[in-house]
Amino acid sequence: MKFGHSALLPIIKIVFLATLVGWLAGLVLPMLIRIFSIDGNLSFSELLASLGLASLVLNIFVVLVSTRTLGFSQMEFWSRINRIFSPVQCRFVGIAGTLTLIIPLLGPLFGGTGKEPFWAFAILGVIGCLFWSIPLLAWFLMYRLLKR
Repeated sequence: MKFGHSALLPIIKIVFLATLVGWLAGLVLPMLIRIFSIDGNLSFSELLASLGLASLVLNIFVVLVSTRTLGFSQMEFWSRINRIFSPVQCRFVGIAGTLTLIIPLLGPLFGGTGKEPFWAFAILGVIGCLFWSIPLLAWFLMYRLLKR
């Protein structure tokens, strides 16, 4: 049972991607809610539309980062990113990003004063996405430890 640098590499990749997805969630959701509530009234359908669009943006970002078969692999930037992350690890981080939109971000958005800066929501998004990624991190850690 070896536990070295190669065992920690997938965990470091997941933490890095969860940080990126949480940061994006913390920026996209407050921006969409402010756009939908320009008239001063946020209806339930506008809330659902903003949550759906934010979830769509996060999952498209995760798919673009993890997919090697799209046309993005010909571009220099995306080909480098595609070599870093594996598709299986990334798809689970999309679930954590979607859960981050609901639990840590909606409370401060509706309970706050409305004058909070975007960076505060970005920090909440990073913390929330890292929290929701704990089961995936534990699964990879146990898989690596018990692998022969």
